[in-house]
Amino acid sequence: MQNLTKKAILIDGKKLAEDIIKDLKKQILFLANKSSLAIIVVGENKVTEKFILQKQKIAKILDVSIKIYRYSENITNKKLLESLNKIINDTENNGNNLKKSGIIIQLPLPKHLDSTAILNSLPLEQDVDLLSANAIGNFIVNKNSIDPPIVGAIKIIFEKYKIDYQKKYVVLVGRAIWWENRWPCGC
Repeated sequence: MQNLTKKAILIDGKKLAEDIIKDLKKQILFLANKSSLAIIVVGENKVTEKFILQKQKIAKILDVSIKIYRYSENITNKKLLESLNKIINDTENNGNNLKKSGIIIQLPLPKHLDSTAILNSLPLEQDVDLLSANAIGNFIVNKNSIDPPIVGAIKIIFEKYKIDYQKKYVVLVGRAIWWENRWPCGC
């Protein structure tokens, strides 16, 4: 009988994150325009604020300008979509062309908002988290030039720790919006 005992691998997430940031910093040096990021936040959430602080910290390291757009928890779909449209079409964000940069809709959104419509309002080239229907569809048919963040992170872990994932199943446990479906991750 084949020995099914496998040696556990301790993954140093902090070191891995530092390596990824160093690599990104090198890649950003070759961009023609300075990168900028818009983060859309609706309502107040202590956990969300921790994520935003982390994004700001990394943006500073990478010399990426960041602008946070905060909205009341009571904003309507119509008003939020109108504001998003202005942000999407804003060509001047701290002197940078926002059309060549990214936008994050910080989730979760309040329950009265139509998350799908709001995420789908993002142009594919600005959808950093790849949560719009276009981005998800392109990912499913393997047409994206980049992976959704969690998929990219898993691939980096597999590569860094030389984990052979060919012809294996990968199970993700969580409550992220796109985890509700089965995803091909090239694994």
